[in-house]
Amino acid sequence: MFSTPHINNIGQYIDISKDVSASQAVLIIIVSYILGSVIDNFGSFLYYKVGCKIWGSPYPKVKHPTLTNTQQRALIRMYSIENFNVLQVWKILKTMYHNLSFALLLLFFASGWRFLQNNDFQWLLLSGVTAISSVILLNRANIYDKWHYKEMLEMVEVLKQEKKLIVSDSV
Repeated sequence: MFSTPHINNIGQYIDISKDVSASQAVLIIIVSYILGSVIDNFGSFLYYKVGCKIWGSPYPKVKHPTLTNTQQRALIRMYSIENFNVLQVWKILKTMYHNLSFALLLLFFASGWRFLQNNDFQWLLLSGVTAISSVILLNRANIYDKWHYKEMLEMVEVLKQEKKLIVSDSV
């Protein structure tokens, strides 16, 4: 599988994948997991430096006057684990999408480079599709992050109304 010196088109990748053994598949999964962990730093950078500049900050304009985001999460975790789990899902989805966006950005450059080398239209098509998909996924990450912070504020307000949270707004 790994001894192929030159691949000219996308179909050859599919042909090679047919010869992957179970041990190679396990190794690919392990390496993919490690690469995913490494990509998270670059995905976060892409999200905050590009995505948030384009679609706006995920943080609401009106923040809770006396509690930090960490304190709000701690209170929600303490008094409403179900709601805390929902918040975690939004964060997990945000992270997954900004990481996928970064991975597709890398594929965009790689397929663009292959197009320049081979002058094969399918590489240009793949490059265009990955560029568009990368932007869409980065936007989706921003949407999930905004949902996270919006729901976090709403949950804190509900806890405040239920008198589980004693907060002085006069600080």
